[in-house]
Formats: sequence, C-alpha cells, structure tokens
Amino acid sequence: MTLLVRDGADLVRQNMNFHLARGIDHVVAIDNGSIDGTREILAEYEKLGVASVIDEPGRALDQANWVTDAARMARDRLGADWILCNDIDEFWTCPTGTIKERLASTDADILVCQRKNMVYAFDGGEDVPFQERMIYRIDRPLPVPVLKNLYTDSLPAPYFYLALPPKVLVRTKGLSGIAMGYHSATFDHQAKTARTDIIVYHFPVRSVAQFEQKAVHGGESRERNKRLPRSTSWHWLRWYRLVQEHGPGAAIADALPSADRLTRDIASGVVVEDRSLVEPLSLAAKPSQA
Repeated sequence: MTLLVRDGADLVRQNMNFHLARGIDHVVAIDNGSIDGTREILAEYEKLGVASVIDEPGRALDQANWVTDAARMARDRLGADWILCNDIDEFWTCPTGTIKERLASTDADILVCQRKNMVYAFDGGEDVPFQERMIYRIDRPLPVPVLKNLYTDSLPAPYFYLALPPKVLVRTKGLSGIAMGYHSATFDHQAKTARTDIIVYHFPVRSVAQFEQKAVHGGESRERNKRLPRSTSWHWLRWYRLVQEHGPGAAIADALPSADRLTRDIASGVVVEDRSLVEPLSLAAKPSQA
C-alpha cells in the first residue's frame, strides 16, 4: 500500500493498523512535510519493518509523480505484485474474504473499486470519535453537475453526495504510472480492467478543524501546481476560496449535510445508516498492532 499523508497524526495509526491487519504486506508512506508528529509515527512503523518512508516536502501538489515513484519502489525494491494507492481517510474492505484472495483470483491488471462516502451532520456536534459519528453512507449519489463556475456556483447537494470516481488497485507488472487521484493507471501493454466487490469507505470530513486544515493545505498545494488544468481537483480550490472569504463553516456546509437535511435524506433513502466499520476502526485506533 502506498499512503500519501500530510499532518495526519490523528488518523495515520488507525489507517495503517486497519490495513496491515487485513493482509497488506508493507506500506510505502510518502510524508509531505508533516509538522504535527505524523513523520515520527511513520518512523515507528519503519522500525517495525512494516513500512518504508519517503520524505517529499514539496508544497506544489504533484501527487501522481510522488505516488508513481512510491509504486515503483514497492515493485522494484520490495517485490510487490499489486499496489493499493491509498489516502489517509480511506479504508478498503471486502464483503467476504480478503483483498489478497480477490487478487489471487483475477487475471486483470486493474481492479476498479467503488468508493462509498461516509458523512455526518456538520451542525450535529463532535463529541464522539469520528467512526461513531460518520455512520451515514450516501446510497444514491448524484451525478457531478456541469457548473459554469466550479468555484462559486451552488452545488445541487453537499459535495460528498456526488458520485465521485472509483479508485483502482493495480498490478505492478508493466506498470508505467498512477494517475492523479488514483482513479486510473497506465501500463507498457494493453491493460485488462475488471470491476470488483472491494469497497473503499471514505471518511473525508472528521471535524471542522480537520476540514479547515485540509481545505487550506489542499487549496494552497493545488494553486502552486500550475501544470494541472483548472478542472483538476477543483474542489480544493473551491473550499480554499470559501475558507478565505467566509470561514471554515462555509466550506464544511458545502461538503456535508445539515442535521435537518440528513434526517430528510435518510427518510427518503438517499442516505443509509452503515455501522460496519465502527468496531474495526475503533480497534485500529489502539496502539500499533504491527
């Protein structure tokens, strides 16, 4: 597993413990200049022999190149056959069996894994751990709208109600590159793609403070990479502008539902309650299980 992280001390142990307990052999972590203790936590896993750390302090968002380099390291130095490219707020699961069993039973080069957005009401309080609050899954996501202005036009629903693209698991043989966002990959041959029942549970907003930091870091990094089209990672620029002009409350209200809306959407079936990761994430939050 590759794991790109910046200032994720609140979640990095949980993510690594969760995936190592489910058969991930090794983590190649890319630390993007963390200053909150994340780098020291990663060093603990490195000493245990279950992680390798790449220091990439650059502040211009160059995710595709960083993760491609990490994937090549996993293949060429660590002998990885498959790469799961992960973000700190995503947790990969199988309905039955393990991810390794799925990989052993496919001849594909790319497995397409659906992403499930988990949300909570932004005005509902934060008095319990995020996995106990974020028990609401978007079951009927909306198409991403065509907006005249990606940064100022109103969305038809909170951003995390939208049908965001899936993630991919990739075989390393012939792998040339990982695309921005880990939604696709390129190979030196005609790659075979298949769908799978592996699910990526996505917990993007865990608190107002965390989301403000994420929006500012993401927006600043995105602004510095002038090579990317303006439509790439447009949500970072959108939230960065909202934080600057109206404060973090405006940005989080753009991303998550209010308590009133969440109640209505549960009643209509747009959102469903899903507690399947409450216990696993609670267990993974405990000290290193590596």
